[in-house]
Amino acid sequence: MCCPEGGSRDNGELRAFLELFGDGRFYEAHEVLAAPWRRHRDPLYRGLILLAAAFIQAERGNANGQRKLIHNAGDVLRTCPDHAADLDLLRLRTWLGDALCGTTREIVPPNLSAIQRPSPGGRRSTCEKGDDEVAALPGSG
Repeated sequence: MCCPEGGSRDNGELRAFLELFGDGRFYEAHEVLAAPWRRHRDPLYRGLILLAAAFIQAERGNANGQRKLIHNAGDVLRTCPDHAADLDLLRLRTWLGDALCGTTREIVPPNLSAIQRPSPGGRRSTCEKGDDEVAALPGSG
């Protein structure tokens, strides 16, 4: 369950994560949510931490590690509702699936500012292997 009962999220931490991630400061973004995740074990935090870690691996030239962490982030974020903490996780999960199905070796970070508001429409992932009904994440490169 996303944000377990009795747990709470600090929207300031989420905003800081989104800003740092958007600036390409993946390690710092990862660190912003590490302590809150250890306190609350919130899958949303864990999924976002894994996403940031994926791009830390990309910076280190570890494409296989990046893909594995993107896959793991998707698995964790599937346990969260489509919209949580004012984030459109439906759109993010589509991006994750599409990124893994892409034919290019390099995966460009998603534009997480695009998930800060729920999307009224949606589309199926273009990945033939995926079966999640999720919406596109614009600006992801």
